[in-house]
Amino acid sequence: MKKNQSIHNSVSDITMDGIGLLLIGKKCKINYYNEKFNGVISNETKNTISLQTENGTKTLQKSLCLIKIKDNNINYQYDGKKLIGRQEDRIKRKIKRKW
Repeated sequence: MKKNQSIHNSVSDITMDGIGLLLIGKKCKINYYNEKFNGVISNETKNTISLQTENGTKTLQKSLCLIKIKDNNINYQYDGKKLIGRQEDRIKRKIKRKW
């Protein structure tokens, strides 16, 4: 495994390494309350994510989501509260480390 790649398995271990900045077009699984959605992220606004599923497009509030993305055999798990804001604003944001 490369130095900057890691596997994130818990909500407390959320980081923006790698995939965190570009979400549109990624296949993901989203836990939203007690519902689970699978699909591709088709659009993103400051507070919502649009997910293209088999049953149509779902618009979900970021603050209530737990987003799981698998990219290049690496599992990423993001708390939607950490993703609130526009994509271009997340580039500038500094991540507070918990160690």
